[in-house]
Amino acid sequence: MGELTCHCHLVGALRAIVIPWTLEVGMHWLSVTLLAFAMVMGGCGDDGATTGDSGSDSSTGMDSGGGTDGGGTDGATDGGGADGGGADGATDGGGADGATDGGGDGGMLTCPAFEELCTSGCADLDTDPANCGDCDNACDSGDVCSRGRCIAECRGALSECSGGCFNLNNERENCGACDNVCAATEACVGGTCTMDCPGTDELCSGFCIDTTRDVRNCGGCDAVCAMGEVCTDSTCTLECGAMTDCSGVCVDTDSDITNCGACGTACASGEVCNSGTCGVDCGALTDCAGMCIDTTDDLAHCGACDAACATDEICASSTCTACAGGETVCDGACVEMSNDTAHCGACNNVCAMGEVSRRGRCR
Repeated sequence: MGELTCHCHLVGALRAIVIPWTLEVGMHWLSVTLLAFAMVMGGCGDDGATTGDSGSDSSTGMDSGGGTDGGGTDGATDGGGADGGGADGATDGGGADGATDGGGDGGMLTCPAFEELCTSGCADLDTDPANCGDCDNACDSGDVCSRGRCIAECRGALSECSGGCFNLNNERENCGACDNVCAATEACVGGTCTMDCPGTDELCSGFCIDTTRDVRNCGGCDAVCAMGEVCTDSTCTLECGAMTDCSGVCVDTDSDITNCGACGTACASGEVCNSGTCGVDCGALTDCAGMCIDTTDDLAHCGACDAACATDEICASSTCTACAGGETVCDGACVEMSNDTAHCGACNNVCAMGEVSRRGRCR
């Protein structure tokens, strides 16, 4: 009984020591465990924060910010590139097609060759009775428009078609009869539309042209001679008109002291050249540096020596006078090259026998 009592006291003492220690150790380990767990969780939290930051960065960078996926390359391509407003958009909206359509529909009207743009539209001023010689210059009722002038009736080989005068033998728009229009590849020859030109003539822009003498088709279609040249034997050469070509220079052999009467014939010192002859005085003419000049009509000495007229003027009665509108000076005279058979389209371009000059072309 005593031993039992002693044993019980011993057990009680041990409980008094062990249980608190166990609780203390348990709490310690619990604390350590919780701390470790917290550290682990804290690590995961840091990792998670890092991941979260990375995710945030990723969102800001790649996803949310509109980089590659949202609005970068693909977005630019889809939103405003080829489809939206880039190449295709520009082409469809206002690029080549738009410019062509806009310019085509809203641009200025272009008239065919030899026609003028008038209030009523394109008009041939040579034959249009509503625009005869000039836009809005209408002929009186019953009159016709012939070569830009209102007259009572068509004359010579010309026939009336819709108030204008035409040569039905070679007029493409009225070939053989009024309103009989030849095809673009045809010419009107003898009142018949044909692709075959007579003799050595060539078909140039719908007209049979003698390219051996036509200044605008000299030697071939569209081979234009320079100003002051004529077409001779298919070659452009200097045209001197009433003067003489002396080694490429036009001279008046009637008055030139170095070429008096002929090229290279010079007068002696103190002599003058009068009517192609070397002499001592000019008679009724004026001595201008050894040349006997009629100052009443000389372009270089109009009214006095060295008083030259302008290129668009003539010398008449010793006075320089401007040509009327549409006229050109040829050989000292004002001519209208659109209908002058001696100066058709160019000075000294003479139409063949039976032809007339219309719109600067011999027909």
